[in-house]
Amino acid sequence: MSASFKKLNDGNWGIRVIGTAPTAGATVVVKKLDKTTSAVVVDAILFSTVEKGEAVTICSIKQTARKATASARGGSSGFRGRRACKTDGNCSSFGAGRSCGGEDCDGY
Repeated sequence: MSASFKKLNDGNWGIRVIGTAPTAGATVVVKKLDKTTSAVVVDAILFSTVEKGEAVTICSIKQTARKATASARGGSSGFRGRRACKTDGNCSSFGAGRSCGGEDCDGY
């Protein structure tokens, strides 16, 4: 059995398994593109077929909570993806923030 990550139609990540189909609740080791591996838990079997004589199964996986990144905490890349203010917050930008060079520094 070999498994790789696959983006599902609903936007979440799942896995594509070639070979013996896993069952819901099973832990599967998935090989990433950078050659490292990651263990995931199968949530549900979404689709099964046969391609080139081998069984192929698409599964949803249980999503794990991820550690907050710098941008999610309001770190160096800004709060919620906003770019850092060029004027250290000394502007009256509303909307697109045109008064301070197009940066949305005050969040409005």
